[in-house]
Amino acid sequence: MKYSTFVWAATAFAAGPPAIAAVPAKPQAEVNPTTASVPYTVQRGDSFYSIGVRGFRDARGAVMAQRLNRIADPRRLRPGSTLMLPYAILRIEPDKASVLTFRGNVTLMSGGGSRTATAGALIAEGDTIATGADAFVTIGLADGSRVSLPSQSRLRVAALHRVVLTDAVIRRFTLVEGQLETSVQPVGPARNRFEVSTPVSVAAVRGTVFRATFDPVAMRSGTGVVGGIVDVSGSGGRVEVTAGRGVLADPAGPGTVMPLLAAPNLADPDRRQDERTLVFNLLPVDGATRYRAKLATDAGFVDVIGDAAAQTPQLGFSDVGNGSYFVRITAISPAGLEGLPRDYAFDRQVNVISGSAQPPEQCPARRCMRFRWIAEGEGERRYRFQLRQTPDTPPLVDLAGLAVTEVVLTDLPGGTYVWRLESTATSAGRSAGKWSEYRELRIAAARR
Repeated sequence: MKYSTFVWAATAFAAGPPAIAAVPAKPQAEVNPTTASVPYTVQRGDSFYSIGVRGFRDARGAVMAQRLNRIADPRRLRPGSTLMLPYAILRIEPDKASVLTFRGNVTLMSGGGSRTATAGALIAEGDTIATGADAFVTIGLADGSRVSLPSQSRLRVAALHRVVLTDAVIRRFTLVEGQLETSVQPVGPARNRFEVSTPVSVAAVRGTVFRATFDPVAMRSGTGVVGGIVDVSGSGGRVEVTAGRGVLADPAGPGTVMPLLAAPNLADPDRRQDERTLVFNLLPVDGATRYRAKLATDAGFVDVIGDAAAQTPQLGFSDVGNGSYFVRITAISPAGLEGLPRDYAFDRQVNVISGSAQPPEQCPARRCMRFRWIAEGEGERRYRFQLRQTPDTPPLVDLAGLAVTEVVLTDLPGGTYVWRLESTATSAGRSAGKWSEYRELRIAAARR
């Protein structure tokens, strides 16, 4: 089943493109249940009484609906006609949402109280979700849709329910600050709604893949569409943005639609990620002023564990353990529009080795030299030590399968040598070896 991806940011995050994607010509923060109305198509045999039994909160709803629609006889409704029913009178049932994954400091606020997020914690209408520094959370909805917040973001669940009378599922989120990413199942019938709002715009999501940002200081936003079509509206009109294109918008309305930057490529996609720091070298993209890399444990980027941006096409992550990971890389335009993404899968097995050589405190023979080393990383270790006259000559000493972390050589003739170490780590049934660089060693000639 296909998903669509939507990203929204309420601050000037360089990682995401500015965007305003709105259905109404004049954006509003969110639907006001006290004034909004819901269309309902009259069925054969309907009356305000029978409609009320099925879907009104109480008997007063029938009176309000009759007045709003100026119906003289509440028992004589024309089949096929459309009634506008006040949202406030309709009976609703909660829709389900819960925390799928999270990392770092994630807080759930409800009814004046707050609690720390836990896996499986329920999310309800009216709740607010906030992420701290270097924190991430993904919320799962009943139909399989997902809402993800990166660090320093705050999201309020404005509506999360089903309208009993129309069977419409209503999901509205208000992004207070930060950034939002969503993977949305097709919302189905037109009566269903999936909307994200900021203080200046409303975006209705339906079968599209796009990203967005909003800068409240500059009052500028933008939309970048990865797949599907998005109508971008504002006080100055509406434009249609198709896949691979984007647009900036401000209080005057949306500007000219422009192509998104191409997806970057890794310069070294087969690089072995075994150093202390994960490093991704990107090939430069024409027109890019920044680059972004997002790290996750899954191909769907539900469990995001890192998000980095830089002005140069090199990005890194620290404190990442062994395992299989996925990285998503994008280029960002001067206007802040994030380009098309490219994903890579890779395995990580930290294997760092460093060594030293010095005479031992006690030498049982002549001209002793002790070689010691330290390895970093998980798993069972075996080592190999080599000593040569030059890197291109055959080994003078070649010791393989060592479990110890030092060797002592004696009676070395005076001269210049090079030496190196190999560390082979075995973890989770996988083995990987890594050689250190050659190091030079000078041995003084024996005194006569």
